[in-house]
Amino acid sequence: MGTLSIASRPPADIVIDGKKTGLRTPQTAIELAAGRRTITLVDARTKLRETFTVKIRPGRVETITKNFTKPTAPPVRDDNKATINPFQRKPSR
Repeated sequence: MGTLSIASRPPADIVIDGKKTGLRTPQTAIELAAGRRTITLVDARTKLRETFTVKIRPGRVETITKNFTKPTAPPVRDDNKATINPFQRKPSR
């Protein structure tokens, strides 16, 4: 037996080897028989469905973290324009 620790963003239902577990991420200690396991994370709200395999090793904790949130775009810098500081006083004329 080994242990699976799994977290995801957003939280998702956990399916192991095609069987619904009734569990939702995050989970820190799911006991599983050693060997390759097929894990599917499902979230109906976001239409997430991700399947992957994990090798469970006897006496070990396998930790999986998945981030499915959309990354935010980095700020765009326009070198042709000065940065505006809303707290800076306007120069007097």
